[in-house]
Amino acid sequence: MDDDKVRELLGQYQPVGPSSDLRERALGASAHPPLTWPWAAAAAALLMATMGLHAAANRAIATVAQPAALLSVDALTAAMGGTEEARRVAESIVEEQKFRGWLAGPEVITWTIEDELNRVN
Repeated sequence: MDDDKVRELLGQYQPVGPSSDLRERALGASAHPPLTWPWAAAAAALLMATMGLHAAANRAIATVAQPAALLSVDALTAAMGGTEEARRVAESIVEEQKFRGWLAGPEVITWTIEDELNRVN
């Protein structure tokens, strides 16, 4: 098969253009784009409200629940009876209090329950 024969065969076929309905549908779809800005504005407002409420709640919690003094495991164990169970509970309480102090930030009270017991006596 040579080039002339290929051209002759291809000349028998003509490509079909798009239907007239396609042009109307394409132009009609672009005339009314979906509105995304109301959703974006609502999301931004919701984000701002959430951030504001979070900050207000943190401020309220900080004023109500001030971090307590750090406890000594030995002093707390003695105050709870001196048993092995009391020691395990005291260690748990001290670890939780250290964690809460870490969450509270740099204003952590450094005196212990032993200091308080000595001050009272």
